[in-house]
Amino acid sequence: MKLEPVVFVSSVISEFVDLRSALRYFLKKAGYVALTSENKDFGVDSVLDSIDACKKQIDESDFIILLIGENPGHSFQLSDGEETSVTKEEYRYINDLILKGTSKKLIIFIKDKVWDDYKNNPNLNFQTEFIYEMINGNIKEGKLGRWVYSFKDFEDVITVLNSNIHGLYPEITRKQQTYKAFIQRELMSLFKLFIGTGGVDKPMLSIFDVCPKLEIDFGDDILTSPIITKETFALVGAFQISFSNIRFEGTLDRLTQYLINGEFVMYNNLKSEFELLNFAKMIIQIVELIRKSHQILANPVARFNEFRNQYNPPYTIPYDIYTTYSSCRFDLQLAFSKLIMLIKLFDSKMSDIISSDESYYAYNGSISSNVKQEYINKYLNEYK
Repeated sequence: MKLEPVVFVSSVISEFVDLRSALRYFLKKAGYVALTSENKDFGVDSVLDSIDACKKQIDESDFIILLIGENPGHSFQLSDGEETSVTKEEYRYINDLILKGTSKKLIIFIKDKVWDDYKNNPNLNFQTEFIYEMINGNIKEGKLGRWVYSFKDFEDVITVLNSNIHGLYPEITRKQQTYKAFIQRELMSLFKLFIGTGGVDKPMLSIFDVCPKLEIDFGDDILTSPIITKETFALVGAFQISFSNIRFEGTLDRLTQYLINGEFVMYNNLKSEFELLNFAKMIIQIVELIRKSHQILANPVARFNEFRNQYNPPYTIPYDIYTTYSSCRFDLQLAFSKLIMLIKLFDSKMSDIISSDESYYAYNGSISSNVKQEYINKYLNEYK
């Protein structure tokens, strides 16, 4: 197993000397081994000729970046008399390896002018015919065309590489992917704490399916404890006991740790400040909602114990027990629904959720519209 992925850069050196150098620097900074034949660390056997030496390094590579320009480079004839070039033979060798089932990924960049020439006349010259062979070749049942890009400068190339669609992740994105894998695992563990087995018609149930939302009218007298059914009494007690016994803390702590490393912060140029990605905000909201409700339910006041210790009917429910149950159930179901949303997000490989107002990510599910940041700032500045 390699410690670092290897990228082989194939092109005519003289035409792309600056671009190759910039690519090498970018790839090395991103945590890759960059193989460029003009550098001393290319690492080949001195007894091999240039094509065989490059083929040997292609064998060791995970990714191949092929740059096509106006200059075909060193050309020679094959045994059948066909005119070819070093770059073209490197491409053909890569093509054969992919057809044999290797996992190598080939990313092709074609200079704008050459690409325009090809579109106008595929038979114009050696380079356009080379492009025709690549576009209409048989790499993986015609999938090669997905990875061919025209470019003008280094920025165009880097934009494609940063898109990650080839699996060639720059270092910061690779770190994000690693943390996302850990987060995804913890989210699924958290989800499983809310569910259990059901019946034939509904094989999986959440605790919210079992413990329904209560609608009890206290009227104007909150000191009166209305009579409830035995089933409702049992479900309220079961809800409190279930959540007080669930061990959330390990998962919640790990999720928090994965977010505080700074990998999911982006710069908002409109606000001139750094912000958490939206999915990270939602995770923090979920953590806080669960933690708050768990603390309330795991440390019940004597009144909750008194409620559960009703051994004979009629069963009654005090107003404070009703509001505690209702508010905790609401917060936990909100956390559960957003947890499902995040699991779907991660399964779909989307990078983030759609932006929403900050109140959507509030820890308690809402922010008072009367308390604006400008009022807070004014109060803080005037406070003595």
